[in-house]
Amino acid sequence: MPALMSTVNDISIGTPALPELAEFGFPLKVVVHIDCLSCTTRPLEPIRDLFRRNDILNVVASEDYEVYTSFAAENPTSKVLSSTPAFAKRVNAAFGPQVYVYDANGRLQYLQRVPSDVGTVLDESDH
Repeated sequence: MPALMSTVNDISIGTPALPELAEFGFPLKVVVHIDCLSCTTRPLEPIRDLFRRNDILNVVASEDYEVYTSFAAENPTSKVLSSTPAFAKRVNAAFGPQVYVYDANGRLQYLQRVPSDVGTVLDESDH
């Protein structure tokens, strides 16, 4: 598992989205995945559930992308962006999965700052 990045350098609310997110349109809920799923003992079902949701963009920024892409293959209508750990660094993803919500203008309106139940965070982020 990658070392957690400091939240001191979190991107600020109001920051424009990275250009690679624009093709998915705004407003946009984004979940950045950085964890090595083949190295973990935690349940994978909550992660799989994220790939079943059509209202979010799953950004796979993990070197262990094969497991994530198998989840995406189970739901062909899920929105997935295959990326690299460099993407996670650019948004300062400190843990995975981590939620970012962009408004209709493509500006960050919500950033999940602590690990928790991502499904709940996604539902509560509807401001």
